[in-house]
Amino acid sequence: HVYEAFWVACLGLGTIALRYLPMGAGSCRDCIRGMWVWLYMWGIMGFMIREIVRFPNLNQEFPEELYQFPFWVNIPAHVAVWLSWILTAVHLWQFRVHRRSFVGAVALVDRISDILLLPTTFGLLALHCTRIIPQTPKDLWNATATLDAAEMFESWALWSFQQLFIEYIASCSADVHDDRLFKHFSANCQLGVKQYLIFIFASNSFEFVWRGVVDARFPEFCRWVWGEETTCEEVFWRAEDHIVGALWYSCTIAIVAILRFEHAMTTELSPLRPKWKFWGAKVIVTIASVQRLGLWSLTLVSLWTENCAWYLHAYLLCFETFLISIMHFCAYPEKEFQADGPLAQAGAAMSRVVPTVYGRVGENGEGGQADEGKVSDVESPMGSDPGEVELKAVVEKE
Repeated sequence: HVYEAFWVACLGLGTIALRYLPMGAGSCRDCIRGMWVWLYMWGIMGFMIREIVRFPNLNQEFPEELYQFPFWVNIPAHVAVWLSWILTAVHLWQFRVHRRSFVGAVALVDRISDILLLPTTFGLLALHCTRIIPQTPKDLWNATATLDAAEMFESWALWSFQQLFIEYIASCSADVHDDRLFKHFSANCQLGVKQYLIFIFASNSFEFVWRGVVDARFPEFCRWVWGEETTCEEVFWRAEDHIVGALWYSCTIAIVAILRFEHAMTTELSPLRPKWKFWGAKVIVTIASVQRLGLWSLTLVSLWTENCAWYLHAYLLCFETFLISIMHFCAYPEKEFQADGPLAQAGAAMSRVVPTVYGRVGENGEGGQADEGKVSDVESPMGSDPGEVELKAVVEKE
């Protein structure tokens, strides 16, 4: 079952990698680059259909640990996740036209798409847990590994959220872009989010390898390393206590970095309504973290079992992702890319680059004598981040 989360992670990494294909005018690569988000959505749909196909008999009951509820109680969760997928598809469809508006708009639309895809991804993985927990109540590692994988997509969404703000300011304010203090400040804020991104991917990779390779093929390795009779799962739970604590600190650093950047650039970011956008990217993980802690705490007073707490956590996430998909329409409205919207202006500014000047061009188009100090290199206003689009120089006549 842990491989379900692994293949969903591979789907995300594979489709996102398509954005890094080099651009070429009129080439097939540009079409593929523009299709990455729909390839991901179709992949998610395939996994959701797979959950329907593998849905147990409606008259079958949960095990005793889950109070023997009938399996048909999972039907509302399926409906909520499918509605979340439909809303996300509609929202992404609204942005499709703006990808062709400006060269610079492609990067901005991709950043927003990363955030809009988050509820559907969480919903799919939570839906998977609502099926496997009743079927394998003694093996909670399946559920924890699946929900942990969802945090990889959340960390990537936070990274895209931070980059969206930095690219917006760099494109709309030449004074800020040329300020060396801003460059150092934004780089430090990026570092705060980047360490969380790396930590999340490293910890999930460790979990995938430990369960999918070590535990499945070399179970005696854990007993040999630990020096006593123990299973790989028990070894992992001992390490998990330290990993979770470190992840909380890492996530806190990332959130503080984003909030400090937003606070320092309040005036420049005000057209984007940054608080709405921040909660649109972070609210699902905040809800998940608090909800998981609260449900687990109630197991200490024997209100329900740990299996039931994890099942309720996954079940509630299916409905919460649907509500967050609705919230995204307010946090990331399509009208911001319309003619007078802030992101439309940013996309247009990112598409205009000062050309290299070798001489003065007269009104009749004839070349003139070159002036000293008029030669400059064409630079992207966004730096050398591999996720940013290649900008084309636009030569304007004086």
